[in-house]
Amino acid sequence: MPCTALLLALSLSPAHGQEGNPLAPAMEAVDRRDYAAAAREFTVAAEESDDPAVAERATQFTFATGYDGYALRAARRWVELVPANPVGHEALGRLNLRRHDIDGAARELSAALGTGEVARDDMYFALANDLASEDDSRLVTRVLARLAGEDPLAPGLQLALGNAALRSRDYELAAAAAAAASIDDPEWVDPQVLAARVQAAAGGRDGVDAALARLEALEADEERAGLAFERVRILEEQGRLDEARAVVNGLAERFGERPAVVKARAFLDMRADDLAAASRAFEALTSSQEDRFEAFYYLGQIAREQGDPELARQTLVRITSGPYLLPARLAMADSLVREQRLDEAVGLLNQFIADYPPKAFEALDYLAQLLGNADRLDEALAAWDRALNMKPEAPSALLGRGLLLERLGRYDEALRDMGKAAAIAVDDPVVQNAYGYTLAIRTRRLDEAYARIRRAIELAPGSAAIQDSMGWALFQMKRNEEARSWLEQAWAAMPDPEVAAHLADVWAATGARAEARELLYSALVAYPASEPVRAAADRLLR
Repeated sequence: MPCTALLLALSLSPAHGQEGNPLAPAMEAVDRRDYAAAAREFTVAAEESDDPAVAERATQFTFATGYDGYALRAARRWVELVPANPVGHEALGRLNLRRHDIDGAARELSAALGTGEVARDDMYFALANDLASEDDSRLVTRVLARLAGEDPLAPGLQLALGNAALRSRDYELAAAAAAAASIDDPEWVDPQVLAARVQAAAGGRDGVDAALARLEALEADEERAGLAFERVRILEEQGRLDEARAVVNGLAERFGERPAVVKARAFLDMRADDLAAASRAFEALTSSQEDRFEAFYYLGQIAREQGDPELARQTLVRITSGPYLLPARLAMADSLVREQRLDEAVGLLNQFIADYPPKAFEALDYLAQLLGNADRLDEALAAWDRALNMKPEAPSALLGRGLLLERLGRYDEALRDMGKAAAIAVDDPVVQNAYGYTLAIRTRRLDEAYARIRRAIELAPGSAAIQDSMGWALFQMKRNEEARSWLEQAWAAMPDPEVAAHLADVWAATGARAEARELLYSALVAYPASEPVRAAADRLLR
């Protein structure tokens, strides 16, 4: 069944089926559960109507079901009809964010916030909460930094920025934002907690201990006792399980076996590989309305670890909403694939896509990769097409389809998709590297290939995969000594068959033929099925 209250509300709308209703074609498509057609019809209705209510409903439907291309058009129409509408501006801001348009996102989100000073921090907190659901924390950090530049004295905005920066692992920015948030009120707890989290994430043992001490001092106030769970989380991440368990036992003495205490103990048991104890704790949580789906998810993981995939699937299927819904279905599909039941996995994913349209894009991404790995390339291409019908400017889907088109030998189409992804995701090293490497091996546009890979190196200088790409591009450009340096770095960090093949070619070209032959003989033993290794061996071991 459809998974959102929005879809149910639309299907039961009193206007449904009335002649002359501009939304009637869209509603009919909803009844058919043809959500792609419904998104298209809602958007057409919005663009052809002067009624703001039509544009509002079109925006709500397309945004909620993940059809970002249509949502962008509907939201633009809604804002055109009601320029002061903050909800429409926020929708446009988030849609621009997904397109990596930081300028456009900041402009629309600033308009959503308005110019008044009333409850300003509350508005920033609400916006930060909405943005936290966006997938790319780096983009969220960038747009919040832009907004903070326009309103640098707003403590709520600084706190939102700091939390986003922590998620994106920009610890320096997170620490600076935490400090800025507490300037007006040094006793405000939230920035202090953020500062402790940053310290724990970025520091060594001394930094972690300082963060734990800061949190423990804050807990002295009875109303802040819940911060002890933050200490438990940090100690668990550091592998200090006995100390974490001591804190949990103290919480149990103070508050009894409330769900938060049981959950903390369950995770510690899992971390200690005491799956029986963890299972008992999570079973106890299945009666908690708030925690039951999380409990089912981890009970499913425990069943899988204990070698009972059928029980794992029976447990995971009980999750019907919330943040664990998609991971549960993907885990079920993965377990079927491991049992060589690929068709069942594909059927499960397609049913999920039909029943839960807001999660369809992520499931299609997984399905396309699954089918591609199984060499069912035409089906994989159809899945990528469906994903891009939902989000036409999603770099991940453009890159995925581009790589698949390359496998199919459709190089011009592949480069067009990859080039579009690279033009959108200018700060994504994976996208820039993939496009640059494909240019290097499929075209003579070597200067452009080098520029893309150079950009990827700037964004992720420690990536061995990108170092390999740089070495191979330089080799194509006859800059052999530079190529050798990059490939040797890549091989030292990532012994990979393709890197071995590239390095062997470059060693042979720079006079180290004996080393090249020795490397290839070893690679043939380690990676006998590798096409790059076999091809290099054919060239160099004759």
